[in-house]
Amino acid sequence: MLNFWRDTAGTILTAGVLLVIPVAFLCPAGASGSNPPGTGGIMTPAPDGEVAIRKEYEGTVRHGTREAFELFIRRHPEHPLADEARAWLAR
Repeated sequence: MLNFWRDTAGTILTAGVLLVIPVAFLCPAGASGSNPPGTGGIMTPAPDGEVAIRKEYEGTVRHGTREAFELFIRRHPEHPLADEARAWLAR
């Protein structure tokens, strides 16, 4: 059984043998330049939180059940749309 550990530089060592493990991030062929700035082709930017909450509320309204509105209020109790959900429940 081999014992693995890292030295202070983060290099993986095992039984006195240095293991070099290369790590590379590759973009698909032809993808360079077509990705959002700062993503390096690996990840897309995070969605705007406000937009996501509004879309969630739209789904809640489409669903139209008491449980859906209660869930929205539990997830976003301080959001202004939670007041609209409370008003819907009060009807």
